[in-house]
Amino acid sequence: MQSIYWNENCTVFWHGISMADQAKYKSGFSYVGSTVKATGHAYMYGSRIMRRARDDIYFYNGGLPAGSTIYKWDMVYSYATAHAIPSLPLLINGHRYYFRMLAEADVPDGLFLRLIAYNREDVMVKLQIIRGKSGIFDFPQEASYYTVELVGAGCHEVIFHRIDVQEIQDESEIDQLDFEKMHQENERRRWLAAQVVDRYLRRRE
Repeated sequence: MQSIYWNENCTVFWHGISMADQAKYKSGFSYVGSTVKATGHAYMYGSRIMRRARDDIYFYNGGLPAGSTIYKWDMVYSYATAHAIPSLPLLINGHRYYFRMLAEADVPDGLFLRLIAYNREDVMVKLQIIRGKSGIFDFPQEASYYTVELVGAGCHEVIFHRIDVQEIQDESEIDQLDFEKMHQENERRRWLAAQVVDRYLRRRE
């Protein structure tokens, strides 16, 4: 299992663009030619965003229009434009994946996920809406990359934790998956990796 977290509100490139372009991107995520050249991630205009922990993001916007993308993740970037690294797991063409969102909104069914797959020419080959907290996504054979969008459906206040992604063969497997156990194992591995890096850096001092 892999997990998707709310990372930065904007890419590093944001700080180097003109004020006119910043104003243009403030209304939310923006594409410069294609999704490969995304620069903004979060719906910034009028929003209050607090990063309380890696898996605890508070978002509030009293004027958020229904259907607006609150946050967007990309699998690939044009580094020259965005100066960022991929924020999504790699998916295998033709394979099936179960997406599970951990988030709360101030209204029932106030959030949904929009998954969009593109081919090598940046042409959309699939668009799928996952309503509720979970759903299945089949990654197309002809797809080269994809994006995930957290979309508001009449909500104004959101607490976002993470999105879990697990490859499955059949829907019957879902009930047998222990997501919390897999998440704890992932966190343990992340902690061990951080310890290895820390020891390496200490030896170099």
